[in-house]
Amino acid sequence: MSWIGDKNIVSMRESPGKYSPTTLINPIFSVDSSSLFGMKFAILLAALCGVAVAQFGTDNCNQAQFLACNSKLGDFWRTDTTTAWKDLATLDRITQSLIVSSYTIDSWINVCNGFSAFYGCLGQAQIRNCLGTVGLVGSGLDLNTAYAYQGFIADWDFKCGVGFWTMYERKVLTTCVESTYVNYQKETAAALTSYQTAITQDPANACKYAQTLMNAWQNTYMKGPCRTVNPAQAGWIGCQSAREYSNAQFRHCKHTTTCASPSSVDAVTRVNAETGKTEYETLPFYEIVNDKAVISQAASWISE
Repeated sequence: MSWIGDKNIVSMRESPGKYSPTTLINPIFSVDSSSLFGMKFAILLAALCGVAVAQFGTDNCNQAQFLACNSKLGDFWRTDTTTAWKDLATLDRITQSLIVSSYTIDSWINVCNGFSAFYGCLGQAQIRNCLGTVGLVGSGLDLNTAYAYQGFIADWDFKCGVGFWTMYERKVLTTCVESTYVNYQKETAAALTSYQTAITQDPANACKYAQTLMNAWQNTYMKGPCRTVNPAQAGWIGCQSAREYSNAQFRHCKHTTTCASPSSVDAVTRVNAETGKTEYETLPFYEIVNDKAVISQAASWISE
């Protein structure tokens, strides 16, 4: 039985406009030489990807344009992306392969800028037509797989947006989070498989299973390489990745699922009364002093 996501139509967030990847993307970008340049692309991706995860769309994908843009994505990443949008496991393996040891922010930016180039090539209309649920199903994917792509795209939206900012300028956190992402795939994949099985059999309780997935990913990121660096922060990144993944499929769950601090039950998201924007608590930053974790930087709030 195919599992079904939330049926409510999701309006697209505003795209920042028309972008040409040839003018926006620098294939040899270096964090050291132009840090703000890279951060802007991560935020650009978040804005464009927000359009991509609109659940429905139309079956009017310009296949010629899509294939051309996918070819450019392959050129940017210097890998074969021919089947990346037909087989999600292939796309997942590609992103993993691009996060290379010694796990610096450069690897993360390379993945994010590749997606940004791809979305910029497609443009707002074709992002919706080709990567919306209807467009994905129209390309030959079953509904199961289409929703899985929605989750994957939303996860990387977070990774290249708020998640990116959380890691940026914190080298040790970047290193351990990237190492967890690459080397703990068995654990995160097992939790994801359990989630997918559960929502297939019992979609009415999808939010409960989404929270279970979030807790599992949080636990993996806390107990992996980040356990002696900043387990609270890393755990939040893992949890929020799973939250974005599941929210893309069951939008109503965003009202009930939360990523909490490991030491409390307080949610780490809030709505700023003045700006109306959702803010995320980054949680304290820890350092190991005399074999004990101490707070070296207090928790802070950052907006979408």
